Amino acid sequence: AKLYWAEVGKMRYDMESIRESAARGDMRARYRLATELFRGLQKQKLEAEGMFRALADEGHEISQAICLEKSIGGRPKDEQQAATIAKKAAGTQDPAAEIYLGLLYESGIGVTKDLSQSFLYYSRAAAQGYAPGYYNLGRLHFSGMGVRMNKEKGLELYQKAADKGYRAGMVNLARCYRDGNGVQKDIVEATKWWRKAADDGDIKAMAELANHLFDVGQRSSAIKMWEKAAENGDTTAMRILSAQYQLGNCVKKNIKRATEMEKRAAELGDVDAIHNLQKK
Repeated sequence: AKLYWAEVGKMRYDMESIRESAARGDMRARYRLATELFRGLQKQKLEAEGMFRALADEGHEISQAICLEKSIGGRPKDEQQAATIAKKAAGTQDPAAEIYLGLLYESGIGVTKDLSQSFLYYSRAAAQGYAPGYYNLGRLHFSGMGVRMNKEKGLELYQKAADKGYRAGMVNLARCYRDGNGVQKDIVEATKWWRKAADDGDIKAMAELANHLFDVGQRSSAIKMWEKAAENGDTTAMRILSAQYQLGNCVKKNIKRATEMEKRAAELGDVDAIHNLQKK
């Protein structure tokens, strides 16, 4: 395991790099791709579940644990067994296992909730240069969970994760700069990190960037970003665009386009879109 993870500090976490490595059969990259997709929308989560199932069938321990925890692929739900597998894998200094085990301790799934243990395992992963380790450790420092609050340290760790191409780190970094939280407010810097994450396909970044652009009067740019988010399955963006086309705000009024957007959102299970269509 030490040899297997020896190059972890050199790993890149942008989606292009992950997909390229996954296409070559790299199990670490396939797992990272699955976890990134699982952060996304319902369609992406379904794809991620299929990847976790395949990895579990090939003997990937943390994927096996995830399938047990979330009852994926017909496996009976067994959170305690998932935690047992995670502990065993974390004992081999597998940073992905350390992160997963840390998350279990943070949420109290299959184990007694213990933020000090989360801090321990996130720290071990971060010490290996693993970007999710930087990110999760940053969350704890920033919020004061399991450790004394230190926003400067949290921001530093978000930055390290973002510099490795980790999208969640970029989004949190953007929010910090937007709000002046732990750092001097800097909208230019916030926009830079939102755009980097959005360009790498992060839907949360697309939506937050679109909202910001709209608020500062860059309406046409906001519409383009909402369109991009909608293309990637963001139902909130679809509903926003539907309203814009319905009213003719920032775009030429187009009732047909407005209805299409609302219907797409409803087909994807958006409750508000379903309700809006039922009223018509």
